[in-house]
Amino acid sequence: RVSLRLGFFVRLTQSLPGFAIAHDPADPVGLARTVAEEYRVMEDGHHAQLRAFLGRAYHVYRLFQQAPGSYEELKQDPFWENSQQKPKGLTTSKHVLLFLMRAESRNARTRASTYAKILNGFARKRVRADQVPKRIAALGGVENAYDYFLAIERGLKSGGDVDDEATDNQRPL
Repeated sequence: RVSLRLGFFVRLTQSLPGFAIAHDPADPVGLARTVAEEYRVMEDGHHAQLRAFLGRAYHVYRLFQQAPGSYEELKQDPFWENSQQKPKGLTTSKHVLLFLMRAESRNARTRASTYAKILNGFARKRVRADQVPKRIAALGGVENAYDYFLAIERGLKSGGDVDDEATDNQRPL
């Protein structure tokens, strides 16, 4: 009876698009380990892409700070009509992130605010844009970076230990 169920599972899973894992039908634990490893690789790739995006977003934010006229042009983009947000000044990266992420839903706006907390923390430290992905990884990922900068903002932590390399005398970009 078990072998019949396993045979059905193998036929079912092999018929699914993108599911071509060679495995022993008598070893579901081996298959589970293989799929778990695929998930880990996929998650690592997603996190690396997110860190890279945040590095590029930070670069865009810093460019807008250097060219305020361009930011005024961005504020005129039709995106803002549907976003339920009105862009303000460049004291925070939030509105740049809202635009880059096309954040029109509440969840997307919350995610943009989370990312802004991280990028604003790096801006205060004058971290170079090419260092942002590495710094996020060094802090343990996006969630930990958010918690870190939130703790600094609330005075619960000093900001000195985010620097694994001296950046005080470097240009921000």
